[in-house]
Amino acid sequence: MPRLAPFCTFLTPHPDLSPGELQAEIARLYERQKAIDAMVHGELDLESLLDLLEDHEIDPQQWIDTSISNIEYMMNNDL
Repeated sequence: MPRLAPFCTFLTPHPDLSPGELQAEIARLYERQKAIDAMVHGELDLESLLDLLEDHEIDPQQWIDTSISNIEYMMNNDL
């Protein structure tokens, strides 16, 4: 399993999004995933990543809790 898997965020498009809004959301997802990758590789500090997540309307504490749960699941299931 890819080492970034437990930290991933997702795109959940809303049916009312215009094509331009959807494209903007895709760009934000890409920006988040690049930042997560940079944090995992020690190129970005955690606080900067958490600020970015908050700017993207993702609760940083919920993201941390979900990431921990994902890691525990992977460890408990030998993934």
